[in-house]
Amino acid sequence: MMKKNYWPLLFIGIFLFTFFMIVWTIYWAIKTPVHEDRTFLNSYHDLDKTYNDIIINNEKFRNKYDFKVIINKKY
Repeated sequence: MMKKNYWPLLFIGIFLFTFFMIVWTIYWAIKTPVHEDRTFLNSYHDLDKTYNDIIINNEKFRNKYDFKVIINKKY
């Protein structure tokens, strides 16, 4: 009588789980709304035109949010 070999089922299961996780990740990445900020990826001409708006918006951001970056217990 032949002994049953279950190793192929393990590899099929790992493949199916990996495939499912890839599909799940792509689905949620597409579904999540993301606003892409391309401010500094514009040409320098466009940056010069909107420089004052960028500075004003950065100042509003700094006033609205108070955060500090701490690395190795130093600010």
